[in-house]
Amino acid sequence: MAQRLVPHVIAIVLMAAFSYMFYSPAAFGGKQIRQPDVERAQAEQVEIQKYLKETGKSPLWTNALFSGMPSYQLLMDEGGNLTRPIFYASLQGQAMTAPHAATALAMFGAYLLFLILGADWRLSVMGAVLYGLSNYYVDLAVAGHATKMLALAYMPGIFAGAILAFRGRYVVGAGLVGLMMALQIYANHIQITYYSMLMLAIMGIAYLVQTLTQKTTDEVIDGADTHAKTGIKNWIFGSLAVAFGLAIGLLSNTARLWTTYEFSSETTRGKSELSTKADQNGGLDEKYANDWTYSIPETFTLLAPNFMGGGASGTFENTQLYKLALSNVQQQGASPEQAKQYANQQAGAALYHGEQPFVGVPIYFGAAVIFLFFLGLFNVRGATKHWLWATLLFSLMISWGNHFFVGDLLFKYFPFYNKFRAVTQALGIGQLAIIGMAVLALQAFFSASTDRKTKQTQLLIATGITVGLCFFVVLLSSGMDLGGAKDEQLGNILSMVKQDRASIMRADAMRSLFVILLAAATLFAYLRGMLKPAIAALVVGLITIGDSYLVDTRYIHDTDFVTKSNQEEFIKKTPADEQILADKDPHFRVLDLRNGNPFASAETSRYHKSMGGYFAAKMGTYQELVDSCLNKIGTHMHVVGMLNGKYLITSDTSISANPGALGNAWFVANIQTVANADAAMTALHTFNPATTAVVTKDIADSALKGFTPQIDSTNSIKLAAYNPDNMTYTYSAKTEQLAVFSEVYYPAEKGWNLYINGQPAASNIFKVNYLLRAARLPAGQNQKLEMRFEPRAFYAGTNISRIASGSIWAILVAAIYLTVRGGGFPNPYSLPTEPMPQPVAAKAANTPTRATPTQHRRKK
Repeated sequence: MAQRLVPHVIAIVLMAAFSYMFYSPAAFGGKQIRQPDVERAQAEQVEIQKYLKETGKSPLWTNALFSGMPSYQLLMDEGGNLTRPIFYASLQGQAMTAPHAATALAMFGAYLLFLILGADWRLSVMGAVLYGLSNYYVDLAVAGHATKMLALAYMPGIFAGAILAFRGRYVVGAGLVGLMMALQIYANHIQITYYSMLMLAIMGIAYLVQTLTQKTTDEVIDGADTHAKTGIKNWIFGSLAVAFGLAIGLLSNTARLWTTYEFSSETTRGKSELSTKADQNGGLDEKYANDWTYSIPETFTLLAPNFMGGGASGTFENTQLYKLALSNVQQQGASPEQAKQYANQQAGAALYHGEQPFVGVPIYFGAAVIFLFFLGLFNVRGATKHWLWATLLFSLMISWGNHFFVGDLLFKYFPFYNKFRAVTQALGIGQLAIIGMAVLALQAFFSASTDRKTKQTQLLIATGITVGLCFFVVLLSSGMDLGGAKDEQLGNILSMVKQDRASIMRADAMRSLFVILLAAATLFAYLRGMLKPAIAALVVGLITIGDSYLVDTRYIHDTDFVTKSNQEEFIKKTPADEQILADKDPHFRVLDLRNGNPFASAETSRYHKSMGGYFAAKMGTYQELVDSCLNKIGTHMHVVGMLNGKYLITSDTSISANPGALGNAWFVANIQTVANADAAMTALHTFNPATTAVVTKDIADSALKGFTPQIDSTNSIKLAAYNPDNMTYTYSAKTEQLAVFSEVYYPAEKGWNLYINGQPAASNIFKVNYLLRAARLPAGQNQKLEMRFEPRAFYAGTNISRIASGSIWAILVAAIYLTVRGGGFPNPYSLPTEPMPQPVAAKAANTPTRATPTQHRRKK
């Protein structure tokens, strides 16, 4: 057993070396990539981290962005998930945002999957490195999509466990599925988890079809016997094992999933109260959801990355546009490095002519990988083959969004599908599927179970298909219009830009053609007996990995890595920040107008309680208030005031105070009852929030029945102690009062509770002014009022999570025992050691046979 472990140890070292060396400035140089999404997340988590450090407990609410929202959408403690130590151990001691750690983890998971599929350990390393260094993964690293990287890293392990379960190893399979699902959800990218489960469903169908159509007892991937049990009984037990693993993985994250589900209905992905948005059916607007989709022609970037003009992060030194932009900026006195960076940015923005708003990195699967995929369609057998090609095809159809009928059907009719946007994320799963098929295609090609002539025919067909696709792209580069949606902005350089688009498209097609022919020639050399299988596999591996690496380097550069001190320069306080922080009462909000749109920038949250922010799923009522009022603050300063917006940042050096800021809480003298949410929004345009509360009729009938406010000059209410999820006020009132709080309303049944002098209040919070919290407070002097956020979904979910994740540990112990008892790890070597046997030429019957020296001796 120890001898069989040696190749796996070597593999782990190799994969770690590839990932750490690729991101060496971050891994060894003390630098980090400037990742916009990571910077946003860190800014928005500052308040949470502060109270976590002070109290040892992560608050469940934050006022750092959008005037308040549940904090567990930004940063959540373990929530009872006992697999958390495995999660952090798998990061190799690095931060979640470290790209080299996530890349190494993705390679480890892919390696495990390919081994279980039956590939030799050397081919598995090749596939794993291709997965980790795919340019889709590089795109995520540069953008800072850390949670997505980790979710994709754990995904291969889920599939590996499911395959084991369908092959009859129920306990091991269920344990692996459960663990990997628990870790993937903990990484907190639900859209990738959703797609992963869709692909698991495709796997189940593939194995069911095999069960119903094949009579053999084993699934053989040309030379790699996987000992797969068949029969409907095995399929049912395998499906139950997978379902059980999924269930405990999901339940291990109950606190996270339950709270996210509750929150989703309050966001832009939920159903609006406004009649103008009633047709959303509890999901995203379809146009907004399909902003980032691949048009069907854009799919050719998988073969030729510059098919649609490349991406904003690319390099375009050989284009006319780059040279023109470089010359212009050099004349303005820019440094050589700045000039190159600017010229590439200008070229990247202008050359892209697809339908997406913009593209940082065009997705490229790899020319040789696509060639091997087509080879696999002919020489790989069994359910695995059908699962892989169907997964790839389905991921492509998802990425096409509303450009293809499947995307429309999924969006309109599939549960929860309309909660997600940027469906091009499905290509990350397609990348794994196509690499898996490429690995198995090589495994089958080197096996001894197929004759040389058949292999040669399969190789010629696969080569012909992919070479033909490359020539088709070359023809398109001359025949397509190559126009883009924003071309009217290019003026008199449009003709030059179109020439550049054609040039880089053609160059990439020819480059892919060369890579395919190089890989095909290597395999033909093996068929001719010129190379041993291991050498041929190594050469093909170097070709595919080298191809991926060279394309990756177009989009990640030394300038993307910055030192810690450089990074701090980007986030240091401005003079405007310093002026606001000098205010001795920090419990107010800030509206940052510096960048034009305060509701798409997170940096303000680093130092202030921001009215703006950046988040993929904002509170729906808040977004509606933004659209109706806060985008027109010149006439709606009273709305800024009711949210306690005390300062407006107008530039890095200047601020403007808002005298209409109403503070943390106040009593109102008037109640304006309106028919519905539409009327409430209309009323906000002209009402005075200091004296009036706007209430819809249904809330007035239930929460304010029989109540008439009576204001007395001696009444008072103020914030006494601040904690994001436990606000303490003191108030005095001679009669019952209606208090309005400058806090965003979140349904009381989802967590917010009122306590007066430590006892539950007679009535809980309700919504006024379309967005704010309000409460009826009984008369009393020096009363202590607490507003606590106590979501049952979190606390009950935490208990469920502990039980489910504890069961994963128990199953893992059993799985390890069964694996060891069953002989441990399988033989990692499944490639033949000798060159391809060559056919012996037939000899004519009348040709005399030359006697061998031995025969001559016998005659004597």
